[in-house]
Amino acid sequence: MDRYDRKTGKVSSGSWNVYLNGKPVLDKNGKPLKYSATAQPGTKGFDYKLPNSDSTNENNNK
Repeated sequence: MDRYDRKTGKVSSGSWNVYLNGKPVLDKNGKPLKYSATAQPGTKGFDYKLPNSDSTNENNNK
């Protein structure tokens, strides 16, 4: 999933950012979930589980 930048002529790697209802999904350390450009759902090492619904609802109600 590389991207070619026409202005610089360079190829840059992308990444996957995880959002839920327009807000970034946070990991257990409170940092936004971010995956490399080569990460694919269903492959080894790709953990795409969202936080359980109880903790998500508690955070939204604050």
